[in-house]
Amino acid sequence: MFGNNILGTKFSFDLNICIGQGAYICGEETALIASIEGRRAEVDVRPPFPVTEGLYKKPTLLIM
Repeated sequence: MFGNNILGTKFSFDLNICIGQGAYICGEETALIASIEGRRAEVDVRPPFPVTEGLYKKPTLLIM
C-alpha cells in the first residue's frame, strides 16, 4: 500500500525507484547512493552507514 493517509490513518508511504549507472562499482551501496544522487559512483568512507545517513543524508535501505 502506497500513498497518503493509508487506510484512513495519517501514515503515508512513498516509494521511489531509481536506476543507477550500471557500473560494476554500483554493486557497493555507497557508490550506488552516489550514482542515484547524480554524483560519480565512488565508494564513500563509512561510518556513517547508509542505514543512518544515506541517500540525500537520510536513513536509506538498499535492496540489491
